This record gives sequence, structure tokens and C-alpha cells, in this order.
Amino acid sequence: MSDSTPTLCISFYLDAGQGESADSHYILDKLGASRLVVMLLTKLDKAPDVLQQSINLGISLLSGETVELQRSFYHHLASCSKNHNFMKVLNDVLKEVGADFRAVAKTKISDIARGDSKSTLSHSTLSKDKIVNDGHKILRVSTQMAQDILNATKDIAMAFKRVASMTGNGINGFNSEGPAEYVEENEDELTGVATTVLRKDGYAISNIKHPRETLVESSLRFLQLLCENHNLEMQRFLRQQGNKSAYDLVSQTLVFLDCIFDSNTGSPGLIGLLVDEHNISLINQTLRTLTEFCQGPCRENQNALILHESNAIDIVTTFVAHDITPLSKRRMDLVMELKNHASKLVLSLMETKDGIEKFENISKMNIRNMIEMIGKAYSSDRDPYVEQMKGTAVAAKQVGHALYILCHQLAQHDKQVQHELDNAVGKVNMNADAVKYYSSRTAQIEIVRCEEEKEYLERVVFPIPSVCAYLTKDTKDRVFRNTEDDEKGSKVSNFFEQREALFYEMDWQRQLRHRPMLFSCSLYESFLGNMVFSMIVMLNIVVALGYPFSRENDEGHTSHWGTILGILILLCGQIQLRKSDEAQANISLIILIIIALAGPDHAIYILGFITVLLKGLHIVSHQCRSGMFLRPKKELIMNSEFLYHNFFGLCCLLGLTIHPFFYSVLLFDVAYQEETLLNVIRSVTRNGRSIIFTAILGIILVYLFSIVGYVYFKNDFYVAVDVINTTDVGGLQEDAEEVKEYVCDTLLMCIVTTLNQGLRNGGGIGDVLRSPSKNEPLYTVRVLYDLLFYFIVIVILLNLIFGVIIDTFADLRSEKQHHEDTLRNTCFICGLNRSAFDNKSVTFEHHIKREHNIFHYLYFLVLLREKDATEFTGSECFISRALKDKRLDWFPRLRTISLQDSVTVDSDFEIKKLSYLLEDTKEELKSVTSEMKTLQKTVKLQTMKKQRGSLRLPEAKVVSLHTSNI
Repeated sequence: MSDSTPTLCISFYLDAGQGESADSHYILDKLGASRLVVMLLTKLDKAPDVLQQSINLGISLLSGETVELQRSFYHHLASCSKNHNFMKVLNDVLKEVGADFRAVAKTKISDIARGDSKSTLSHSTLSKDKIVNDGHKILRVSTQMAQDILNATKDIAMAFKRVASMTGNGINGFNSEGPAEYVEENEDELTGVATTVLRKDGYAISNIKHPRETLVESSLRFLQLLCENHNLEMQRFLRQQGNKSAYDLVSQTLVFLDCIFDSNTGSPGLIGLLVDEHNISLINQTLRTLTEFCQGPCRENQNALILHESNAIDIVTTFVAHDITPLSKRRMDLVMELKNHASKLVLSLMETKDGIEKFENISKMNIRNMIEMIGKAYSSDRDPYVEQMKGTAVAAKQVGHALYILCHQLAQHDKQVQHELDNAVGKVNMNADAVKYYSSRTAQIEIVRCEEEKEYLERVVFPIPSVCAYLTKDTKDRVFRNTEDDEKGSKVSNFFEQREALFYEMDWQRQLRHRPMLFSCSLYESFLGNMVFSMIVMLNIVVALGYPFSRENDEGHTSHWGTILGILILLCGQIQLRKSDEAQANISLIILIIIALAGPDHAIYILGFITVLLKGLHIVSHQCRSGMFLRPKKELIMNSEFLYHNFFGLCCLLGLTIHPFFYSVLLFDVAYQEETLLNVIRSVTRNGRSIIFTAILGIILVYLFSIVGYVYFKNDFYVAVDVINTTDVGGLQEDAEEVKEYVCDTLLMCIVTTLNQGLRNGGGIGDVLRSPSKNEPLYTVRVLYDLLFYFIVIVILLNLIFGVIIDTFADLRSEKQHHEDTLRNTCFICGLNRSAFDNKSVTFEHHIKREHNIFHYLYFLVLLREKDATEFTGSECFISRALKDKRLDWFPRLRTISLQDSVTVDSDFEIKKLSYLLEDTKEELKSVTSEMKTLQKTVKLQTMKKQRGSLRLPEAKVVSLHTSNI
């Protein structure tokens, strides 16, 4: 058995679908599959087919999000004493095949120089209309070429049959009839497969790859998978192994890309001529591998690529900023895929906070050409040829979005780029539409990352997922206004808790668009809610003015009812007609006419039936809009809105079937809709515990006063009462004397009287009791009893309860004002106040709309849910891991990049200002120094003159003395 047999079997097991789950990969890893791959690749004398199968096994094992397998490969490589052989094998593959491609590129360039660019291409008469709509059958070949392929296929089939007849038992255990039968059954398919890729301009290139090309492409794919999910350890290991014979596969991969184009950094047209259908898949794989080497970010690999002496990075920027002709005229879908991978590579090189500053090549990119390519990508999906050809290729608009994101990031560091984008928007052409389209679908956020135990802010620009467009405006307003602060004053934690409900709403709204009946029903929720409330108001007007609806011996009641009801109904109709919703106003007017014609007896039943019907439709519309009926039953039953609407409907049904007075309860819907009325209710319920315990204290005090009154002042509880005349129905006794009764015969009656009469009278229980004489022995005690009850119960206790309610209402009002002020003047994400942006280059409005938009963070979380984990950028992978760990420290708190930049600008300005002051001071010092020197010279001269004068004076005296002596 050959060395490649085990790898073939394992690869077949994984590729056949039996090993699709991650568990099968882990089982094979435990059985030593990853160690087998490393062992095979460390042997230098392996045949090419064994090497190919070994790499294929590694690719099969690493396919998917298999982080544990990546760690296993790294562990085996790091602990293997011959890991330099592993690196040497892959390095030699890249180097040898790169040399072959460099020779091919030189040949092509020389042919182009001679004007013989089509010498190696066979002509075909096929047109663009003969496209085969199949991802595997790109284009059918000409008739002559198809006949040649058919003859070759028949020859192969005959050869299989001869070998099968000679061996009898087949070849290597395969059935003797298998190959021949396979060829006969699939003869048409083999004939129709395009062994050449027909160009749109009428020329064809062979699509058959050399085994060495397949080997290098597989090797690059293997290296990509080793670094997938931003495996930083493996990224560094592939660049530096830490031994004497280290191989830098990162730089070698970049050199391989340079070899494909023979280090050509000439005109973009020349580079475009070297890209064709034959080598573009290899170029794309090289770009994907280089991207995985850098993402994370891996600063060492980024620096290795950016500072490398080859011209490969210039070639990558050419892919991004220029058109790839003539391939774009034949296969725009391939060009878009190439630009997509090139854009991702450039963005991965810019992932670090100072990536753009270090990446000098990016400043050489032609922004106008990039805007042109954005316009082409935006409009290319409309081309029917591209629609037929692209198959599973990347969508052109997705490529345009990647290019726009690249321009957007450059614009934040280069004002000229922003100027070009603004100019593009100002024009009326396809480019302006494209820039506007991508601008409205692009968002940015700021996150906190940590590197080498140092935190820094990073700006993340990303495309908004399409599902985010289904987040309703009402939901946005509700989230923005009702998200609560935590103990640190941040709203992020409460906002984060709501994300699952928001995800569900967006998903449901997207599904709702594909259900026309439910979607139509959901559109009328607000309309039906207003109609139900209008019906409730009308019902209560009818009940209030007309109940009881039929009374005997009351002839004037009906006439008065008709007049008053008509005036009120017309008034309600005018109010309804003033509303902007004409349909609601017209329906209300029709109902009013029915009420007027039906009369009070039948109107109540008509309105009740309409209200029940409308409320039922409103509940259905609400469920269709929220999608709550698809949620678990427990969650549905515990939902407050669901319970409220069902209670509302139950009251409507009770009012129709049992008694109209149930309709009065429904007027509380005003409080549910109006926040001010809710605050009135909250003023009682918010501190309900305090109020209840205060009331209990009051009951205890009343109980004590009742006992004292029963013991000492039992006869003073002599209260006047109104006695009903039992002989005359429905009336009181007339012209009767005032009747008084003792209401403290028992302690219970004393307690009831004290509660009833004492609390309701302004002076307390003393206003109810008999006025005592001053001559009574208990007069003083009675006065103290009345005063204590008044001060303790009436003045102190009741005012305590009223004060709690009033203070609570005042607190709610101040909290509302503070909440409104916070919403207007504080950032939802970072908590910075508006005043922090005074006299800065960035306004507060720009900050909360562009930099720290709350819903941009939500859109980013949606992007992480929908995007394949293997396609994450470094920032996306970092946040994804933070979410799994339930960490929120990546949200910026009290800081933003714009203020940091502004502080830097301000500090630079201050430094310049100080330098200017220093220069002025130097000049002043120079002038002062020169003046000092001049003054010093003057003083010195004067001193010298004085000295000379003092010497001459003695001489003159001697002369004069001598003369006098003579």
C-alpha cells in the first residue's frame, strides 16, 4: 500500500458527507490524523501525489470552525524537532512554482511587446448568447473541439474495457465494469464540460491545470486554514520558527504573488493582461492566504508584508484601484471576485490603529478610479450576462461595498479622499447613485481593544445587513427612550439585554414581508387601536347620558336624550373629522349616523358589537405585527401587552353580554396611552409600601383612640342621624325632629365611628363628639383627647401620606425632565455630555449620529449573527469572543476617537504657540543682550575717561606748584 492510501481514505471519509460534523474531525484528530499530516509533510523525499494527498487531508480536517484542530496542528509543529522540514517543503513548493510563473509572465510580456498577444489562443465562433446556465459548465466549446473531446473520451473508455477484460477482477480492487460503465453513463456530461473557458471576445484558454499549480493552490489553502479564526500563534509561527533554519512563509507567499506578475509595477493595463481565467483562481487563493496571515491583527505579519521589498503590494493596490482589462470585458464576475479579495487584504493591512499611516502604498491609489469601480460594481448586477455567468461567485454589489468601505476609512485620514467622495455625490451619474447607495448602507462604531496590556480605541466600518432595514421606527424610539441606566450610569447593559428581542423582531418583520395576508393585517394596528378607543368613548357617552335606556313614566327623558346626544355626537364627529386619517373619520361619521337613527336602546348594542369586533381585529393585528404567537406559550402568557389587550377584549365582551357598566373600566386606556397619567398612578404605586405602612400606623393610632374613647367618653359619641321613613317608599321623614343615637355602644362601633367621622372631619373626632361642659370632671382630658387626635392623626399622619404622594409625583416629574435632558445632551453609548464637544472639531450631533449611534452597534451584532465565523475580520472576531464571554468592556466609556484627535490637535497647536513665544522671547533676549553690550561699552568708556581725568589732575597740580615756587 502506498503512503497516500491512508490520506486518501480519511479525505474520502470527510468529503463524502459522513464527517460533516465537527465531532468527526475531533475524533480523527484524537486518532492522530493531524500528527499524520505533520509527519508526512516533514519528509523531504515524498512524491508529488503523496504531498498533494497529505495537504488535501489537512484541508479536510481544518475545514470549518475547528479551533481545536488548529491548536493541535500548532502543538505538533511546535513540538516536532523536524518542523523546519515542514516549512521547507511548503517554502520549496511556493518558490519552485513561483519561478515557473515568473517565466510564463516574462513570455507573455515579450509576446505582448511583439504584438502577438493572441498567438496562443484558439479562435472560436461562439457568442455570448450561448452561455450554459450551470456553475460547472461555464461555456460549451465549438463543434470541432467537442468532437475531439468525444473521441478522446471513447478512446479512454475502450482502454478501460481492455484492461478490465485482461485483469478479470478489475484494477486495484475496483469492479471491472465500473470505469467503463461510468464513462458510458456520463459520456454526454464529460463531453459537455468546458475543458476550455471561452472568452467573451471570442478567444479560449485551456482550463486544465498543471498538477504543480494544483499543488501550490492546495498549499496556500492549507496555510489559510491554519491561520483561520485569527490564530495568532500560528500566524507568528509561519513567519518565524525560532530555530536557525527558519522559513518565512508569509514573505514567501507575497513573493509568490510577485512572481506571477514578474515583479511588474508598470501600467495597470500590463498587469491586467497577465490576469486571465486560467490563473485568477490561484491569485484569489494567494490573496485569501495573505489576508489570513494579517487579520487579527498580527502586527508582525502586517509589517512584514507592508515593508517587504517586493512589488506585490503595489500589484494588490492595482487590483483595487484599477480596472482589470481585458478580463473585465469578458468576465466581470471574476474581476469582482478578485477585487473583493484584494480589498479584504488591503483592509486587513489597515486593521491596526496606525495601519494607514504605515501603509504608504495606499496613498498612491487612484481614488477616482476606485469611485469608478464602485459605480461599475453597483451597476454590474443589472447586466444579464453577469447574472448568468456569476453562479456562486461573490455579488458585484458586495465588492462595491468593500471598495466603498475602503474609501470611507481613507477619507477619515485624508481630506482629499473625502473631497472626491463629496464631488462624486454632487454629480448626476451612476457613480453618485452608487456612493449614495453604499453610504446609506454603511455604518461605523468604536470599540475598545487591548494590546500588550494597553487599551486603545478602534474604529470599525462595516456594511449594514439587509435585515436591519426591518427594524421599525416605533421600536427604535422605544429602545432609545426606555432603556434604563445601570448603577454606573451606563445604558449599555440594559440595551444589551434587549438584543435578542430586537433580533427576533427584525427576523419576524422580514418573514412578514413574504406573508402578504399577515403583513396587510399588521399595517392596521394603529388604525384599529384608535378606532377601538373612539368606540369606547362613544359607548360611555351613551351610557352616561341615556342609562337606564327605558324608564316608565318619564316622557321627557327621551326628548332630552335625543337633543343632548345629538349635540355630543356631532361634536365627536367634528373631532374625528379633524384627524389626518380620513378613513377613520369617515367610519366614525357612519357610526354616528347609525347611533342617531337607532336611538339609545339599540345604539348601545350596536356600538358594543362593533367594539368587540374591532378589538378582536386589533388583537390579531398586534400579534401579526409582533409575531408573539410564534413564541413559546409561557413567554406569550407572561407578555404584559398580550395580557393587557386580552383583558381589554374581555371587558368589551362583558359590557356587551352582561352589563354596559363594564365599558367604564376601558376608559383607563387613556392612562395606558398617556405617560403623564401613568406618572399620576405611579405617584401612588411607586412608594406604595411606605403609604401602606403609614396607613397601618394610622389604623393603630385610631384603634388606640377608639379604646380611650370607649372607656372614658362613651356617652360623648352622641351623633345626629337621618332616619329613612320605612312607610313612605324612597324618601326621608319630613318635618321630623332631629334624631340622635349613641354610636359607641361597642368597641367595634367606636372604632368604625372614629375611622369614619374622625378622618373625614377637618377638626378630627372632636367635631363629631358632644361638646362637653367646663364643669365636667373629664373636661381637661376631653380637650387633650381632641387635640391629640387632631395633631397626631389629622395634621401629622394624613399629611405624611399626602406628602409621600406629592413628593413621589414631583420626583417622577424631575426624573422625566432629567431623562429628557439626558437623551438630548448625553451620548447613549459612551455617556459623554454635550459640553465635552464645545469648541471641538466634531459636534455632538455628528458624534451620536455617526460615531456612537446606538443602532449601529445593534447592526454590528446582527452582522456577527449572520456572517460566517470563518470570514470574520480581526475586530469582528474580538467582539464575537467577548460576546461569548458575556463581556461588555469593548463598549467605549467616556471617550471617543474624535475627542482624542481633537486633544492631539489642540496640544499640537499649544506646542506651536509655545514655540512661537519661545522664538519671540529669543529675539527679545537678543535685543536685550545687544543693548546690554552697548551699555556695557558705554559704561566702560566713561570709566576710562574718568580714570584718565584723575591722572591728569595731579600732574596739573605739580606744574602749578613748581611755577609758584619759581
